Amino acid sequence: MPKRLTVQDKIIIHLSGYTRFADEFECPEDISQAGIAEAIGKSRAHTTLELKRLKESEMVSERLSHVKGAKVKKKVYQLSGAGVSNAMNLKKTLDDVRVNVDVEGKISEMSGRDALDELKRTGGFSDISAFERVIGVEDVIKIGELATHGVSIGGGTATAGIATGRSAAAGGTAADSGAAVAEQRPSATAVDLQNYPKVDVFFGREAELAEMNSFLRGPGARVLSVIGMHGIGKTALASKVIVEYSSAFKIFYIKLYNFDSGATVAQQLARFLAGAGKPELLKYMENRLEPDMREVGWHVENSLAGQKFLFIVDDYEASEGTLDSFLNLLSEILTSRDEAHMMVLSAKRPTFYSTKELAQDKTVMELNIAGLDMVAATELLKSRGVITGPDAVRRVVEAVDGHPLALELVAPDSELMGADSPVQNLEELYLNQITRNVPESREFLSLCSVLRKSFKPLAMKLFGFEREAGLASHAMFLRFNDGSAMLHRVVASAIISHLGPVGLQNSHKSAAEFCEESGEEPIEVLYHLVNAGLEDNAARFALGADDYLLSGQNLGEALALLEGLDVENGSLNSEILNLLAEMNNLAGNWEEAATVSEKLAVPDAPGESRPEGVAPKTIQIKALIRLASIRNKQGEREAAIEFADAAIELCDPVNDPEGGASAFYTKGTILRDSGSFEEAMVCLKKAVNLGLRSGDKTTVLRSLMEKGIVEASIHDFEGAEEDLAMALEEALAADSKIDEGRIRLNLGWLKILQEDAESAAKYYQEARDFGVEIGQPRLTGYALAALGDCHNLQNSPEKGIEMSKAALDIFERLGVRDMTAVAYSNIGTGHSKLGEGEESEKFHKLAIATLDGLNVPLIEGQIFFEYGISSKELGNLAGAKEMLASALDIYKNLGIRQEVEKVEAALDNL
Repeated sequence: MPKRLTVQDKIIIHLSGYTRFADEFECPEDISQAGIAEAIGKSRAHTTLELKRLKESEMVSERLSHVKGAKVKKKVYQLSGAGVSNAMNLKKTLDDVRVNVDVEGKISEMSGRDALDELKRTGGFSDISAFERVIGVEDVIKIGELATHGVSIGGGTATAGIATGRSAAAGGTAADSGAAVAEQRPSATAVDLQNYPKVDVFFGREAELAEMNSFLRGPGARVLSVIGMHGIGKTALASKVIVEYSSAFKIFYIKLYNFDSGATVAQQLARFLAGAGKPELLKYMENRLEPDMREVGWHVENSLAGQKFLFIVDDYEASEGTLDSFLNLLSEILTSRDEAHMMVLSAKRPTFYSTKELAQDKTVMELNIAGLDMVAATELLKSRGVITGPDAVRRVVEAVDGHPLALELVAPDSELMGADSPVQNLEELYLNQITRNVPESREFLSLCSVLRKSFKPLAMKLFGFEREAGLASHAMFLRFNDGSAMLHRVVASAIISHLGPVGLQNSHKSAAEFCEESGEEPIEVLYHLVNAGLEDNAARFALGADDYLLSGQNLGEALALLEGLDVENGSLNSEILNLLAEMNNLAGNWEEAATVSEKLAVPDAPGESRPEGVAPKTIQIKALIRLASIRNKQGEREAAIEFADAAIELCDPVNDPEGGASAFYTKGTILRDSGSFEEAMVCLKKAVNLGLRSGDKTTVLRSLMEKGIVEASIHDFEGAEEDLAMALEEALAADSKIDEGRIRLNLGWLKILQEDAESAAKYYQEARDFGVEIGQPRLTGYALAALGDCHNLQNSPEKGIEMSKAALDIFERLGVRDMTAVAYSNIGTGHSKLGEGEESEKFHKLAIATLDGLNVPLIEGQIFFEYGISSKELGNLAGAKEMLASALDIYKNLGIRQEVEKVEAALDNL
């Protein structure tokens, strides 16, 4: 019996749990590509490739369906009859297996199937996780601890309670927040203790420190999970370790916030490793919003060689489990590395590792932190100037169970403490802090409780809270080296719990005003406006910040915030929907963008007043132009032309030359892509004339650029050079760097057609430099892809592969699948020129698989052609004929005569 499941096995096992949705109108996200990828722990691209293979082998079927929570239909997957039989056969193999299972200390022998059911029932494992543990077990499967700690593994969430009991190893330390924490995100240096947490006092904790020393010096576990409620002293313990081991380890410390993701943490880690002399991950992360975590892991693993590292992750619970896959990846890497360790500080038991890793493999250790003992607590109170008798101290310490943060707060008011639970007492103390201080303190602390980022005291003073310094007590605020502060998470949670819905909305309203006045990024203002329930205000703000939103910064969060808006004003609603459609178009969510655009493009009924909810004419035109562009990308030329013609008719170019210029420009690009060059020239000339009439210089220069491309396509090189030179003059006059970069790309392509690869490479390099300079990863990616192709043509395949891989990194991160496929194809061509047939075939197949379901026949034709030529160069004539025939069919269907002739000539030369 196999000890590991293949990726296809995992998909089949996962889908076997969803056969009931075969004919359902609405399906769960779990059986979409994204849901399956998450369930099996693989990248979306890898999952798509394996699903394609399973479809080809008729194990799964695919259909479009409504998906719960999604605004448009998505592809979902179900097992076919053969797939169901395969799943049954996989599970039948468990009947022949006998395993020993430890249930709460009692070991008994079970069949593999019974063990799988017990893991799912008691431990909360998914089908896949349970299956892997049963077939991979070598000794005993432990289940009891899963039930004891209430941890759900395999896609679930930890439900373990807060550890408040006193451990056998007692000691004392200052609280996380009460320890004068001074921290920031780490700089690019390997160890800069100015950017790490510090404590001004420290008491006891000898036993806990001994455990940490044993962990760092011993040969056993590589991951230590330090668990304890907020304010108990975890960060202070970590700070002691940092100081003690700063000469022995290169130390990476990061405090997590609720906006962190695997990508943000990987970016910080990349900067740290670069400072430690390992820049490879930072190079990979350049211009990357959503990196492939397996690729990140590969770079991390290579960076660990020859040095001792300690990774410290603080406030794990703030990530709400979103970092589990990334931390699990780090944990796997560290298990095989004696020179590296990781400490995770958390208020709850983390879920990124399993009980097997903890109890059986012993690759993970746990250290539960309780409150201070009487001696340490007394010393803490004395250090804060509390002089009182032992009975009073004992009463206070017992009331808060030795919680350091509570002791910090209660020290001046010990007579207020009753016999209630520590958490309830803490909340009462925070409320006392709010009500007894300066008059504006309630409003001030309520505002601080909802801020996601630290604030500068000066900015808060300008906002009206001049006495902020009097409220920023030692126990309530975290302090950072840049002079900013942030309310302690425990205090913030307690305040929020007492605000009530109306109070919480008012706090978010104040936070939105504060963030806007203090110059925070627009995404922070938008976040608070939405949570304040001010949806019309949020919509107006978003429309005013459209340049920022369409720049791609925080695009995912912005989409999530805006998609939930219920705007009352009909006109405003159509404007925000138009912005959403453009954002989805930018994100590569073409069907979502098209669905919204189709709603916006509904025309007025003739002779009737505008119905409520119908978009203004200008937005209808924009929606039609966007639909034309989207359908053109998807190779639906007839539909694209129809939308462009509808936009031209609706805008009436004589009376609306600006709208007409955009519509004719769009139609010209569609005709150019379809090979109808003469018709394209007519449209583009009209676009130039209308753009000049309306003063729309952007459309003028882009239309000139398209004219140049068309002229180059029909080998009118003189006309192409003239139009591209005019477009370049317009771009320089308008100081439009991105258009200047695009024109240089087209000048490079023109030189390729003129068989001047050296000049082409020069233009492509300039375009790449422009992209980097202005922070436009798309332009950078296009230029790198063009450079890769250019180097392949110059018989410098090593450089071609290098440039194409750099382009691939960018396009994968942006989710631009068509150009991702082009980059794969370029890499395959490079390998074919090096005579590396296996690598060439692998990358060409990846290119084809990446385009699956995308409907971009022009690019498909290009990739099949390149695959065919590569196969010919490698001596695979049968494969070359097959690929070139596929390219020929595509170009004939598109009606592109020149491409048909090119492919036919290649076939004749086989």
